[in-house]
Amino acid sequence: MSHSSTLSCLSFGLVFCFASYSLAADADEKPLVEIQLSRNLRVPTISVSTQAGDALFAIDTGCSGLVIDHSLARLLVDNPQLVPAAADSFPLEVKLRAGGFQSTVDHACIQDLAPFRTNRPLPVLGIIGMNSLRPFRLRCDFDGEVFSIFEKSVVDKRESTQIFLAERGRPTIIAAIGTRSFPVLIDLGSEYGFEVPKGVFAGLDGPRVQSITQSFTSSGVGQQGGYKQCSLRIGELQFRDLLVAESDGEYGVAGLEFLCRLNFDLDFTNKRMFYQKSKRFEARDNSTRFGLSLDSYSGTEVPHGFSVVLVSADSVAQKQGIKPGDIVVSATSNFYGTPSADGLYTMLGLPQVDQVTVDVLREGKKLQFKFE
Repeated sequence: MSHSSTLSCLSFGLVFCFASYSLAADADEKPLVEIQLSRNLRVPTISVSTQAGDALFAIDTGCSGLVIDHSLARLLVDNPQLVPAAADSFPLEVKLRAGGFQSTVDHACIQDLAPFRTNRPLPVLGIIGMNSLRPFRLRCDFDGEVFSIFEKSVVDKRESTQIFLAERGRPTIIAAIGTRSFPVLIDLGSEYGFEVPKGVFAGLDGPRVQSITQSFTSSGVGQQGGYKQCSLRIGELQFRDLLVAESDGEYGVAGLEFLCRLNFDLDFTNKRMFYQKSKRFEARDNSTRFGLSLDSYSGTEVPHGFSVVLVSADSVAQKQGIKPGDIVVSATSNFYGTPSADGLYTMLGLPQVDQVTVDVLREGKKLQFKFE
């Protein structure tokens, strides 16, 4: 299975705990920069000024370093012929600035990000990783649909020694399923939901079921190989009947489809991840994804659709009358809108926040179902 992060390929070792707090406590604090979060939970992107000009960069806490498209890298040096097509670490000074956010790095990963751009409406030419983000405090407010970068907070000495903070790495928390505990990467560069390590996934009861989600990565489109249901604990939070996939690493991954259930701060000074439950998603947390499992479908009647391959017992989809073999043509909600065919996987995998209308074809007849 393809890893969910855009470029989660470097060092690992930052451990947070969850601590509940009020996001409104510092509402008067002015962020260095704010980014509008997309309703369909695509990876956050930001317009950044560089020496070569302005370009769009993705924000990815699952990536340790800065990633630059090789075309942009050639504009940042005096001799473009010296820039390789790809390099894990290339000596390259890059100065980034967006509002009050500023960062300078002296090494970057060079990649061809064309596959990453193919599946997005925005021409992303770089990925901002943890070496640029660590000096700041990051906030994801999914209720207000805003991602903010703040100055680092003041160190609270009463808490500063309680949680281990590695010198390098990516933001990681500890989760538990039953008696098994494991680290989980907070990955804003992932459009997946929640992944668990291979050993934990193998020990879960129940068969593997085909997933309905897919991820857009730097190497192209990768679809998850299946999911299982389980109850998951993170700090004081309990997530029941959560659909989890198998990670391709030895730790778990929390992507945007899961993280949207929380409004949270990544506070690197105090070594904490502070959180509130997202009110918008707490009201209707459709952790079972309507009970649908879909596969890509292309035929004369539907050039780009999805066939229903499984309908879970006692699920929303089963109660409304969806059957295996139905062809999903479109799905609409007031909140998410009507996504294109490429967005249907994601939309039907997101928590339900209002009525969702699903249009299908069954034996050539058009049918409509409403998921309340």
